[in-house]
Amino acid sequence: MSLEIKQQNHLLKFLMSRKLAFVRHLLLLLPLASTFIPKSNDELAKTIPQYHELMNAIYEHGAFMFGIAIIVIYFNSLVLVPRLLFKNRYLAYTVCSIGLGILYFFGEYLHGSYAYNDFGKYIDIPSLSIKDFIDNILLPLVFLGATTGYKVFKKWMIDTRHLSELKEATLREELTSLKNQVNPHFLFNTLNNLNTLVQTDQQKASQVILGLSDVLRYQIYDSTKEKILLSKDIAMLEQFLMLEKIRRDNFRFEILTDGGTTGILIPPLLFIIFIENAMKHGADAREASYCKIKFTIAKGQLVFDCRNSKPSVITVKEKGGFGLSNIRRRLDLLYGNAYSLLINDQPNLYTIKLTIPT
Repeated sequence: MSLEIKQQNHLLKFLMSRKLAFVRHLLLLLPLASTFIPKSNDELAKTIPQYHELMNAIYEHGAFMFGIAIIVIYFNSLVLVPRLLFKNRYLAYTVCSIGLGILYFFGEYLHGSYAYNDFGKYIDIPSLSIKDFIDNILLPLVFLGATTGYKVFKKWMIDTRHLSELKEATLREELTSLKNQVNPHFLFNTLNNLNTLVQTDQQKASQVILGLSDVLRYQIYDSTKEKILLSKDIAMLEQFLMLEKIRRDNFRFEILTDGGTTGILIPPLLFIIFIENAMKHGADAREASYCKIKFTIAKGQLVFDCRNSKPSVITVKEKGGFGLSNIRRRLDLLYGNAYSLLINDQPNLYTIKLTIPT
């Protein structure tokens, strides 16, 4: 790695690291504070009888304006930038920024008039004029622009990194899902069942061929898209479960929807892992098994509820979920804190409730 790249990495680490946030704030506040600290003048002290009182007034006014500057800068950084600028509300952000400049100027005018009331001979008292307005807001505007630029740059870096991680995780999840879904056990069981049905029930054999074709088409072609229709995903899940039902006589399933699914878009391969997990761990050769799925769309949210039975006697206990760790990571990158995933593993029942924004 070249020296230039190492220096860039160190700079990015300094700008992005939460541990160094205190240092960054100091680098902002110390130069800002230095601009409000007046310098003593021995020559001026000889000519002004009330020199010490004047300097106290200057220090008092400087401390007051330093506090106003901090309020203006951090209100812009913590409130206006994330709530207006980052939400593309540029006009509102511009108006509010001008409002902050006016607030700062009136603080300068009102407190300056009060602090320097007795020293009009020796110091210029702020006045309500365009010249004084421009002169007094230039300094906070510089710091305001610097902090806004930093916030914009930081957001751009986070978004770029987030997008890169999302693409990588999505690709990894899709490849993992395809590997898990089009796996030898699935194909072997389906084709073996198809071979039997060709000889015993040609109508069911035809259903298996069509169903398998739809499932594979979805997994190979539709899964490459960024978003797909929820209705199309539900249709694929129904075909997948139908194949399972044909293969297992003692298995039943149902898929219910509550709310309009028209136009609802979701990332592909979002629910199939939960269904396959249910099929893998819910199979019972002795007793009837089931899988109940419900999609609820209301108030800008999609709730996926999956319930499946568990065998009373577990012959083989496998470690780990069926890609559940990967799907959790993908959900984190897709929705951040805007989703919830609840898993309840009971002796005879396994439930999953996933809530995502639509």
